[in-house]
Amino acid sequence: MSRSETRKNLRRGHITVPEKYQVAPIAWRDGLDYEELNKGSESFKWWLSCLGFLRVFANADQLSEDDEEVCLAIISDWFAHNPQTSPAISRAWDAHAVAYRTDSLIDIAERVSNSTWLDELLEEHKAFLALEDNFQGNWNHGVDQAKSLINVAERLKDASAQQIGLTRLEGAMLSIVDDEGVTIEQAVHYDYFNYQQLDKCISYLDGHPGAENTIARLRERMQKMPDFLAHATRPDGTWFEIGDTPIEPAGSIPGTIAEYAATQGANGPRPDETVRTFSAGYIFGRSGWGESREFAEESAYSIRFGPGRLIHGHADNLSLRFVSRGIEIIKDGGFHGYTDDENRAFLRSQAAHSTIIASRGRKKSTTKPSELTFSRIEPQWQSFTINANPFEHTYVTRSIYIEFDPDIVVVWDRLRSRSRTPFEQRWIINPEFRLTQRRDAVTGIGPTPFVATQHLRVPFRGQSSGVINANETDAPLGATETLIELTRNGLIQHKQTGLTGEFLTVFEFGTEEPNVRFTSRRTGLAAASRHLVGVRQASFLDLDGNTGLVPRSAK
Repeated sequence: MSRSETRKNLRRGHITVPEKYQVAPIAWRDGLDYEELNKGSESFKWWLSCLGFLRVFANADQLSEDDEEVCLAIISDWFAHNPQTSPAISRAWDAHAVAYRTDSLIDIAERVSNSTWLDELLEEHKAFLALEDNFQGNWNHGVDQAKSLINVAERLKDASAQQIGLTRLEGAMLSIVDDEGVTIEQAVHYDYFNYQQLDKCISYLDGHPGAENTIARLRERMQKMPDFLAHATRPDGTWFEIGDTPIEPAGSIPGTIAEYAATQGANGPRPDETVRTFSAGYIFGRSGWGESREFAEESAYSIRFGPGRLIHGHADNLSLRFVSRGIEIIKDGGFHGYTDDENRAFLRSQAAHSTIIASRGRKKSTTKPSELTFSRIEPQWQSFTINANPFEHTYVTRSIYIEFDPDIVVVWDRLRSRSRTPFEQRWIINPEFRLTQRRDAVTGIGPTPFVATQHLRVPFRGQSSGVINANETDAPLGATETLIELTRNGLIQHKQTGLTGEFLTVFEFGTEEPNVRFTSRRTGLAAASRHLVGVRQASFLDLDGNTGLVPRSAK
């Protein structure tokens, strides 16, 4: 809905709520029904607490008498029911919401006939924001809080509070983005948000004495951010839904490779590389950028490693997503909104991702970073090995081999634990595919066929495999294009129990019949050498316990 229509509705007595919150317009003339409103989602209550809907009146230098009456009536009712000590809305004094509400109140205070009462409210907000305990840290929330503190301090002519804000703002911005242009938020959506945020902050800082060096460092880092965003874009022009990233079109940054990716090759310079590894814990690869086939029909993948879950991240370490000729087949649960319930807890957990879980997901997770120990990148294939300690006393080595045309993904997991442990390798599958198990192979029938084969069978370990289709009641939850609404995904599971474990899964896309086979050969007293035969880019794919999946006699 347009700002003009939102203004008209407020004048008629209703607050228009963004469609994504799925809340009907809120009548305000007789006071808000706070008890009922507090039953809404956490995201909705945060939005409401910002009072940002009042900023639609900021189009005029001075509010009309009627519009001033609307704004002051809503603000008065709000603060009568939401004192700091006992707010009716649970998110009313969320420190990030306070920052946004501060800016909303400033907008109104600048446009009313008498701002004395509003300035008293702003004094309370300034004091709240200046308290160190209320500062949420060096990430996007901290940036917003620091900017709002500067704004309110400037209005109230408080030089001390203004300096606190400036110091926090510089510290937060320099902490958010690393030297490769990747932010600490662990969600692609927020990398783009941070890009916009930093751009505004640079303009904001420009002219403040002593900020010149900070601005220069920020600009240098910002110039690299489009690289990450471009490689994090799928062939359909949307982002990989890593962390709290909804299903949405990729943001376009004019004149950069991020614009090329977001517009599917229509605008912007084409990237020079098809594979990028970022030390913050991301590997992105693709078959191309639309040079020899339609952009939307390229294949692509993302792999996660590095630090444990932070801020907007999920427990997705070691996880893999794969798009075959424009269709994402291996995926994860995604992001459905800030609901603060068991659904959000699941979507953030290892069980919602194509990765390893232990003890049926009940084993305590660690926050220890995983390490990329082997990487080899060739135009038609790539191989990586990651070492991780994702659960207490449990260690995983995951090796991944990927080749294109035809698309093949090989994942070899080696696991060990201090005690006998149920291990599970999980593959979250696009719900459009119907899964059928045939002994060691699972076929997926959908927009394009695929087959996934588990090649290692170890006796006496309770080894089993199974599938759950998306239409079954125990299928894993997944996000949809509409926030809050959920669907169910398909699932392929491989399980075994022991002090150690091993899984070797081969995905072959575009076919229902497996062509890759496992072979093992012993020479004398030496340990048996193990290989995969049938990959297109090598005569053999060696299972090397020291390195990982190593092509031999590459074509």
